[in-house]
Amino acid sequence: MKSIRWVPIVKVRFLGHLRTRLNIDELNIPVEGEISLTDLLTKISNLKPELQQIIKSIVEYTSEYLLLINDVDINVYGDLNKVKIRDGDTVVFVPVVHGGKE
Repeated sequence: MKSIRWVPIVKVRFLGHLRTRLNIDELNIPVEGEISLTDLLTKISNLKPELQQIIKSIVEYTSEYLLLINDVDINVYGDLNKVKIRDGDTVVFVPVVHGGKE
């Protein structure tokens, strides 16, 4: 009998126009144990190079996108290098829509 190996993953979801732009709803990123958010963002950048500028702006706090980890805005955590991601976590890229009257 062949055994099935369970692979720990982080689910990365894309909302709004990112879903259309990337032509994907979500990615499942394999993780070993616990990784830093910055390491996860590097993995995402490598898989989807079209996200590199967006990820750079998120890390530099100049973004027009929210990044949520398990439904919590990453800005709540402070230092992004200290944020840890582990199996079962969900990371969501949310475009922030601005508008109004001129």
